[in-house]
Amino acid sequence: MTGDLKDILAIALPTLIPSLTILVGVISNNKRLDDMNGRINNLRSEMNQRLNDLRAEMNNRFDAMERLFDSKLRHMEDVIDARLKHLEEER
Repeated sequence: MTGDLKDILAIALPTLIPSLTILVGVISNNKRLDDMNGRINNLRSEMNQRLNDLRAEMNNRFDAMERLFDSKLRHMEDVIDARLKHLEEER
């Protein structure tokens, strides 16, 4: 029986060591890919947050410009109305 065990080990050992080496490499690479995938997801969520912040800031700026434009337009209308009223009173 010891002869059979030696024969089996003689056949299995040369294929077992490279197989274990490949298995360790695959597991290691899988862990690295998981880490990289996590980093990419973190970067993606950070970029989405930055874009949302920029979008909100741009909306605030446009709202402020719209309010400024409305107030300037209202002032111009008041000036034009006053001038027209003045011209009509002079006639």
